Amino acid sequence: MSVVLINIFEVPAGDEEAFITAWEKTRNYLMKLPAHIHTAFGSEGFREAAADLRWPFSPALYQVVSAG
Repeated sequence: MSVVLINIFEVPAGDEEAFITAWEKTRNYLMKLPAHIHTAFGSEGFREAAADLRWPFSPALYQVVSAG
């Protein structure tokens, strides 16, 4: 079974650039890891990379039913 993580962030108007900068730093860290990243979120590296993500978020996993 394949799943996709969708993480919705609540970013107020005016915070867009700060959010994008913080997200790109976090994304760049995660891109270096294997596809199975469930252990990354508790690591020191992840905490450091995501330290600037201060906005509320709502992550959820969704089952892939069609990829085409």
